[in-house]
Parts: sequence; C-alpha cells; structure tokens
Amino acid sequence: MNHLKKYRTLFVVTIGFMLSVGLCLSVLYVYHTDATTGVIYEVEPNNSSEEATTNMVYEGFNQYGTFYGDDMVDYWKLNIERATKINIFLDQIPKESNYNLYLYPEHSDTFIWKSEEEENAYELGTGIDVQAGVYDIVVVFEEGESVKQNYLLRYRDVEKVVWPVPDSTVISDYFLSRGGAHQGVDISWAGTFPLVQADLSGCMNAPCRSGNDIVSAFSGTVSNMYQNDTSGSVVEIESSIQGDTLLASYHHVFRSHVAIGDVVHAGDRIAVMGNTGHTIGMTGVHLHMELRKNGVLIDPLTYISPPTDD
Repeated sequence: MNHLKKYRTLFVVTIGFMLSVGLCLSVLYVYHTDATTGVIYEVEPNNSSEEATTNMVYEGFNQYGTFYGDDMVDYWKLNIERATKINIFLDQIPKESNYNLYLYPEHSDTFIWKSEEEENAYELGTGIDVQAGVYDIVVVFEEGESVKQNYLLRYRDVEKVVWPVPDSTVISDYFLSRGGAHQGVDISWAGTFPLVQADLSGCMNAPCRSGNDIVSAFSGTVSNMYQNDTSGSVVEIESSIQGDTLLASYHHVFRSHVAIGDVVHAGDRIAVMGNTGHTIGMTGVHLHMELRKNGVLIDPLTYISPPTDD
C-alpha cells in the first residue's frame, strides 16, 4: 500500500508538472488555423524586438502573422550571414487596410528601409543592401478595421550562392587544367549508376545517360540555351552580385527544366546532369560549369564551394 501511495503521489506530481509546462508553452506559443486555407498563423506576443527572439523569418519561405485587438505592431527576426541584397514581400493585406514595413538593424532605432507603397498594394522592397548581422522586420498596422487580420511575410536573398549539384561534391576536374585548356570546373555524378537513356541523342562518346539534378548557383534570368557537338546541351543564366554581372553556363545537361527568359532563384532546379556533347570517362556523365564575371572567364570556385558536414 505504501508503494501504491508513493507511485500515486509521483503520478500526480508528474501530471501537475506537465500541465504547468503546457500552460507556459501555450502562453509563449499560441497559433490558430485559418478555416478556409488551413494555414497556421502565429499569434504569440511579438510586439517588441525582445519578444520576437524566436520569431524568425526564413529565406524563401512564407511566414504568416496576425494583428488582433490592440496588437498593431509585429516584430520578426532576420539573420543575415554575409553582405548581400534582399527582397522583402508582404502580401494578403486585407481590403481597405494599410500596412507598412520597416527594416532595422537589431538594437538600433534607425531603420535602413521603409515601404512606401499605395494602400492595398504589395509592400515590396527590392535590392535592399544589408550587412552580416541580425535585423528586425517591423510590420505596422496603419489603418483598417480593428479586427483580427492575417498577413503573409517573406524575404529572399537575391545574391545567395549555392552549390549547383546538391547530391554530389565530387570535383573531377578544375579550372585551367589540361595545360590551361579547361575553362570551367567539372562535378561528377554521385549515387545510382547513370542508366542508358534511349530518348535522347547528341552524346558523342557514349550512350546518353542522366545523373543528378542541377540547380542554379545564383538567382538570375535564363539568358540563353543551345546545343553543339562539344558542350552538348547548355543552359546559361545571367545574374548580378555586388554590382558585377555573372554569366553561369551549365554544360552537357541531359534535360533542362527552364526556358529562355525564366527568372530563377539560387537553388531552383534547372536541369538534369548528362553526357551530351563530347565527354570522357567511364560514362561521361558530369556537369561542366563555366563562369564569366563582367565578360571575363573566371574560376567558378571563386564563388561556389562544396557543402560540408559542419
């Protein structure tokens, strides 16, 4: 009986502790789901920079906020790892309401950017220069009906740089190898052995095969696509970083997923690795990437680098 009493007391204490923790969490993190769209909106306190320490905006993802009652200002944290340019986008502003956006360096009273769009227009900032550090995005309810209102917030790093083959970090040849004749960097396929593809021609040295996905290393516009006996199928994307014009060309692709004029973001899938054109090696399947900066051929590894496990 003493043992049963002891366990019963421990059970009650444990349940009490779990309930108290749950109540605390419910105060800190409260959410509601829009009945029409099913989108989950945040409604936790974020009326100051201090309250928004975990209220992060993530690059390329939609964040959903709420104004309710006397809640007329929302703070969101933004962590920038290097000097770059960003776009900030606010959408789903309710009819006859007006919001404004401000961007502040953390712990600063001076904003570095403010939206000044017309009422009900998208509050969009483009090409905002930022340095490495933490920032506050402040969303201000300026006018409209004083009822619960939801909005969508998003930002994008327009000068983000990514490795072009997410599934392979194997560099099989470097810039200016072969006595200076090699004009780019080669990245080999990885994983499943590339199988022969019967639905493609244009492979000069081996049966056509497909390998890993290729993503755009930079945000930009597809400026050209062509095919020849040497490079095979090629996709070219023009970008701008820190005032410099970059032209990245992706060679030997098996199949492209873009068209001339398409706007792409860094990390978007643009093609599948292949061995079109003149290639060498066991299968010839690889990405040959070339990069020109203001018209001058440079080593792509000046900008891109293989991801690490760190």
